[in-house]
Amino acid sequence: MKSCIFSIVGILLAVMAKTHSDPKMTREIRDTFKGIIKSCSDRITHESFVKMIVDDDVHGMNIEVKCFAACALFHVGIMKNGKMHVEQIEEKLNSMIATTKSCAEEANESANECDVAGKFGECMKKRDM
Repeated sequence: MKSCIFSIVGILLAVMAKTHSDPKMTREIRDTFKGIIKSCSDRITHESFVKMIVDDDVHGMNIEVKCFAACALFHVGIMKNGKMHVEQIEEKLNSMIATTKSCAEEANESANECDVAGKFGECMKKRDM
């Protein structure tokens, strides 16, 4: 569960770093974090939150941490009606994979590795990735 939370947070932070130059995208991600904190903060004490981040024992997590994780997963659309919504995850991942493949094919038409990297980045940005 802890690794799942870190994965979600890591993905959001990576996207935030990638979109740092895009104020609208940065604002949307920040608002998502605020929504999670606002909606889920009553599920966990400060002590349990710190323990969740510091502790490496996923089997020893208390119910507060588990409920906070469930709330966070709900707010990012991965959990619905108390169940994991794998189809939603698959849709998002498949879309990202398709875009990445398309941009890679387009970029790989260049002969120079620097141009390939640049064109790949431009393509991904153009497609809001």
